[in-house]
Order: sequence, then structure tokens, then C-alpha cells
Amino acid sequence: MKRVFLCICLSVCCSLSCFETRLLLIRHGETDWNAEGRLQGRTNIPLNQRGIAQAQEMAQMISLFHPDIGAIYSSNLSRAYQTACIVAEVFQLPVHQCGLLAEYDVGEARGKTEAEIVELYGSEEVLIKRYPDHRERWNHSLIPGQELINDRIRRVRAALIEIAKEHPHEKVAVFTHRGCLRAFIADVGDISEVDSIHIPNCAAIEVIYHSESQNKPFEILCKN
Repeated sequence: MKRVFLCICLSVCCSLSCFETRLLLIRHGETDWNAEGRLQGRTNIPLNQRGIAQAQEMAQMISLFHPDIGAIYSSNLSRAYQTACIVAEVFQLPVHQCGLLAEYDVGEARGKTEAEIVELYGSEEVLIKRYPDHRERWNHSLIPGQELINDRIRRVRAALIEIAKEHPHEKVAVFTHRGCLRAFIADVGDISEVDSIHIPNCAAIEVIYHSESQNKPFEILCKN
């Protein structure tokens, strides 16, 4: 009898400690550098008029399809924070800034276009030939001063896990950047070519965090 009671208690405790958190991961609205095809990294570029309109439209869409948002987090860079504030106004929620959600440091590529980057530093094909295993390749970069993809993944994962643990059984909107989202999706989906992942301004990816899963706690539901 005591053994049965102990098993029941352990089962109840386990069910109480395990939880899921839904995360709506959103890229910020457009900036002038986005429109020009220039890498921003951690340069603080504000939303342009189109970006503001995108954020306003996004706010209405989120309120329609995700009315149960209970908290809002944002990168501390202005373009993401502006986008988050426009959505937060609809929900009447504060925006919590998190430096770990900031865009990756693009190093010497800052302000340059893709064509300029290839001309100066070469194509990604160089790294692909040198490091066929993509997870090993993510430990290297052709661009001086650039944050490595594996470092980016660890940083973003840590931020999302912390947010999820703060909001068990809730749905949370998280505003961040294309580079962060690409790295995170590539890691979760085991996609080798990070730059092949298309995430336009104000795109949203819905993710579930499963607290009971240590190795693979994230599950991607859908991308809008």
C-alpha cells in the first residue's frame, strides 16, 4: 500500500513540475538598412515608415490569432523594441528587454551588402568545402569579428529557456532578429544552410518549449 501511494505521489509531483510554454518568435519590422540589403548586426537602426506599418498590421494579426499572449519580450535593439511596443500597446502589456535576444555581431560586415561581403571575404562555399559537417562549420567564420553561429545558438537558446521557465503554461511573444531566428531554427530543425532560411520582416514562428525534454526541448509548430 505504501509503495502504491509513493508511486502516485511521484507521478503527481512529476506532472506538476513538467510544463509547456508556447513562444511566438517574431522578427522586427523593416529598417532602411533592411531595404538596402545591408547587414545591421548590433547597429541601432530604427524602423522606417514601412516597418512601422508592418508592426501595426502584425499587432492586429497577433490579437486576432493569439489573443492569449500573456507576456512580451524583446531584444534591446531599437528596431525590435519599437516593433514589440507597437504590439504591446494592443495587449496593454509591458515589454521586457533582454540583451541575449539582440542580433549577432556581424563584425567587419556591418553596413555591407551581400555582394560586398562576398567580394571582400569570399563565398560561404569556402567554409562548406573546408568543414563538411555543418555543426563544426558553425564554429568558424570568414568575416573577422563576427559572432559564430554556435555561440549565437547557445545565447538564443539560453534566453528562450529562461523566458519559458518564467512563464510556464503561458504564451509569450518574443521579438528578435533574422540572424538569431535563422540560427535557432537551423539548430532545432538540423538545417545545415542557415542563410537558406527565409524570414521576412514581421514573420512569426510558433514554438513549444517542453520542460521535460533536456536534449530537445523545442518544437517548431508553424511559421507565418
